[in-house]
Amino acid sequence: MDAFDDIEKITPEEMEALAEVLQDATPAPPSMEDEDAVVLKYDLVGGSGSPRHSMPVLELVQDRFCQGIKQQLIRATRVEGFVEPVPPVHTTAAEIYSGLDTPCTVVSLNLPGLDSNGMLVVSPLLMMHLLDLSIGGTGADESSLHVLEIRGFSHTEKRLAGHLVKFIDRAFSSAWAGVAQVGLEYVRLESNPRHAVIINPKEPVVVLEAVLDWGSVKGEIKLVFPLAAIRPLESKLASTVVSVKTEDASPWRDTLFNHVEETPVEVIVEFGRAEMTLRQLLELGEGELIRLDREPGGPLDVIVEGTPKYVARPVIHHGNMAVEVLGFATNKEE
Repeated sequence: MDAFDDIEKITPEEMEALAEVLQDATPAPPSMEDEDAVVLKYDLVGGSGSPRHSMPVLELVQDRFCQGIKQQLIRATRVEGFVEPVPPVHTTAAEIYSGLDTPCTVVSLNLPGLDSNGMLVVSPLLMMHLLDLSIGGTGADESSLHVLEIRGFSHTEKRLAGHLVKFIDRAFSSAWAGVAQVGLEYVRLESNPRHAVIINPKEPVVVLEAVLDWGSVKGEIKLVFPLAAIRPLESKLASTVVSVKTEDASPWRDTLFNHVEETPVEVIVEFGRAEMTLRQLLELGEGELIRLDREPGGPLDVIVEGTPKYVARPVIHHGNMAVEVLGFATNKEE
């Protein structure tokens, strides 16, 4: 007879009852009401989670960034709009990807100064609206999303998006002035969510978001980049005394610049000069030739409001006479 045959076996019902008893006997966690609260510091840059007040300078950068976006987009579109900043948050790239629309608008970026890549996530209708306004159109409507879903972005729209990123880059670099010399460089534009995976989905990221109400369209712009990219700037971003200054500190500067940009100026291309007497002028007839003081094929002067500003050469462009600017004119004493 086996020695274990004398041991009484426990039924499944008894095992279940025993588990319930052991669970009830587990001591409850101590209450925090009777003890001093424990403050846990959270490292935003470390990527394990952070209250947004842990980096006050980052919030200041975000406010400056949104102000700059408004100013730069007014320049790019010639349309007034409103920009509402959203406090900086951190999440994972996977969360960003899960929220993409179909079609989406994701601009792949390089971030000079942060030695990282990033992405600009724009509401699709807002992007189509801004692109149309930038070329003098009246804006986009819902039908543009259907077109975008079918064909994606055209080559021209991708070029316009690159141009638009240059304006946003000015706002971004200006917002970071005093903290770091950074910028945004356009890489490519994607409309398919499957092709928009630029950052590792598990990577913790910073999100700088702005809500735009631009003409008849409202949407969001999100600048997303890895948390690790700002690790070298942790001490500056955590400071409470750093002052972020921008070049466009004067509130009237952009308004004045916008009006000056629209001022018409007279541009004259001078092919040459000649001197003659009044008699010679009166004797001119059809077929007469006037000799100029320029060699054939030589550079031409481009005169702006009476002042030589550029040198150029004559060309044919789309069947029309045109000039190609070669450089700035050198100052000559008359």
